Amino acid sequence: MKKISLVQPNFNWGPVGLDIYYLPYSAGVLWAYVNKFDDIKKQYSFGEFVWRRDRIEEVVQRLQSCDVVGFSTYVWNRNYNYILAERLREVNPDCLIIFGGPEVEVTDPDIFIKHPFIDVVVKQEGEHSFYSVLTGNYNVPGLLVNNNGSLLDTGPSQRVQNLNDIPSPYLTGVFDNLIEQYPDIIWNTTLETNRGCPYQCTFCDWGSLTYSKVKKYNLEQIFNEIEWFAKIKTEFVGFTDANFGIFPDRDMLIAQKLVEQKKATGYPKMLNLSWAKNQKQSVVDIIAELTNGGFNSGLNLSLQTLTEDVLKNIKRKNLEMNRVQEVFELCDKRGIPCFTELILGLPGETLSTWKKVFYDLYDFGNHTGISVYQCQLIENAEMNLHQIDEYDVKSVRVADYFESGYYDDDIKEDNAIVVSTRDLPIEDMISAYMFTWFQKTFHIEGLTNYIARFLNKFMGESYENFYNKFEQYILQDDWFSNEYQRVYTSVKQWYTEGEIDKHSIGSILVNGENIQVSTLYRLHVDDKLDYTFDLISKFLKLHYPIEFVDGLVDFQKNSTIVYEKLHKYPISNTYTHNFYDYIVNNQNLDQNTTIQFNNKDTEVVDKDIFVQRIWFRRRDGYGKAKITVDND
Repeated sequence: MKKISLVQPNFNWGPVGLDIYYLPYSAGVLWAYVNKFDDIKKQYSFGEFVWRRDRIEEVVQRLQSCDVVGFSTYVWNRNYNYILAERLREVNPDCLIIFGGPEVEVTDPDIFIKHPFIDVVVKQEGEHSFYSVLTGNYNVPGLLVNNNGSLLDTGPSQRVQNLNDIPSPYLTGVFDNLIEQYPDIIWNTTLETNRGCPYQCTFCDWGSLTYSKVKKYNLEQIFNEIEWFAKIKTEFVGFTDANFGIFPDRDMLIAQKLVEQKKATGYPKMLNLSWAKNQKQSVVDIIAELTNGGFNSGLNLSLQTLTEDVLKNIKRKNLEMNRVQEVFELCDKRGIPCFTELILGLPGETLSTWKKVFYDLYDFGNHTGISVYQCQLIENAEMNLHQIDEYDVKSVRVADYFESGYYDDDIKEDNAIVVSTRDLPIEDMISAYMFTWFQKTFHIEGLTNYIARFLNKFMGESYENFYNKFEQYILQDDWFSNEYQRVYTSVKQWYTEGEIDKHSIGSILVNGENIQVSTLYRLHVDDKLDYTFDLISKFLKLHYPIEFVDGLVDFQKNSTIVYEKLHKYPISNTYTHNFYDYIVNNQNLDQNTTIQFNNKDTEVVDKDIFVQRIWFRRRDGYGKAKITVDND
């Protein structure tokens, strides 16, 4: 009987000191599918899943007796997989090595010249093709076959027509031995309720990989998987759906099942979802169900940009501007956290349009939930394959875009980030990043946003004018000037050399991805928050000499959770003006108000953990106070 193992390694996705890993879902789905056939059961025994980035020689020793090894390849394990497969070929020349996943260069005619150790590549959806290869049938669509160094392409893969033909790896016991073998691991899980994406955004390979038609899994299977998640006490569930909420009635039932299990068992605790792009009332209703049920998932409006020309370039259609504002307002009224994702470096974006996107979002009512990602050239996405020359896209491969550490320091995962375009040369790209850093530090992470919002409402001061003046003032301070230079140097090095000189702030290792919020870490670690708010107060008294400036600054200051006060929350302060309701709810400003500031998380932890959670739990507002108003 032949022995088969599957490789889908990942990082430790969590704060330092916690072993948090994803179960290798894609590999598990493949084995659950092929293992339902009698001929596979008769021919193959299962060896193991490689789910963690253990050292290469250790893994080779474990896999060297395998007859078949399959590699599920993503941006976070591509280089690791190639090195492992090449080394495995050296020790076992007869092993059949199969690759699949979104990061394999399926359009490259020289793929087997670059990677001669690969025997077969499975393109796109792999269940049917993988089964055929295991049974010795290479004459099926969806394969790249290494024919003594020559490429044999059998054409596009045939899509899985009925997802119910694919058994659940959770419910069929595929992961039972793994979980039993590693009882101390906190397992994240993946939930796939449908496949497909009706959109063709050029920066993404989602639509191109799975075609446009969205196919659905059986609801009963999904419900049983959610119960299984609760049974194993999974804390975090990541949805693979490109547009959850696209089937409103069905997806509401899934949300209700998640809430039911959370209330009954406490699990799962957190969710990560990509919502339907054209949000409607029905999507907001689903989010409200989850929010009221204890999930802080909120609504993520993945806008990427608001610049019309850029949206055309990337073949994306966002909501109309007035609808974006309506959605923000609707979420605000229903107490639903609202997030926005932006991508820096898309074709057609300029420095001025990038800044305008932020100020427009503030005008629309989104102030704290803005995440910014550097544009990446995904291996099989249209932007990478067809738009580089058209928009003069320049990229650099960066080796530190991931949050976790490496088990083997010799293997760095790298991915191509866009560092300049025809409309955003590299110096402008750096300026755009520094603008992002400034906005993240002060407005989005909550050090000045209530102040800026108050001045906008009270005296019509635009966000642009406010932050232009505030930036000029704050960067005259030596401490912030040095911070600016530290971040600028790191970003410029990242864009030109592909890796920054890593340095730690407390227990946080600053890398390419988290440079933009690293100053916030330092303010907490170095106890510079009081110092910062003193500067803010002096700035306001210089430029906006309002009689109640001290109260406004105190209100803003208390909206930030401070480590030294963790054991004192909730904290109540009385003000002569109703700042919060005036800013948020358009109520009367001139009335005495008592405001309670409470920590959303009642756990008192050490300072290192506190600072780590500001990053890892930023989506659920960690580090920002929950505000309750009591008007006299």
